[in-house]
Amino acid sequence: MSFFDVIEKLHKKPESTRRKIGLAIALGLTLIIVVLWIPTIDTRVETQENTVLQNTDLTPFHSVGEAFGTIFDDFSETLEEVDELVDVATTSTSTLPVESATTTEEVEGEDI
Repeated sequence: MSFFDVIEKLHKKPESTRRKIGLAIALGLTLIIVVLWIPTIDTRVETQENTVLQNTDLTPFHSVGEAFGTIFDDFSETLEEVDELVDVATTSTSTLPVESATTTEEVEGEDI
């Protein structure tokens, strides 16, 4: 019996039965997720406790300062990279030979 056969068989049942089956499936899947999730709670709590113990001297202001410092450092690095790219672009375009497309003699000889 394929999955589509099961779906067709389910469509033939009354709506109240389909709702009960849908609720049972939803509760079963939720139960499976909870059972798989609960063992990971201990690991996460222990990791958070270790982090708190290591950072007991940190204040909220210190944490915010570190976050903004990191953002500022990243922004400064980005600006330096942009500055380098601009320098490369300006030096490479200034050394290219420039030739005019037409001379005044060519223009004077043509009927415009």
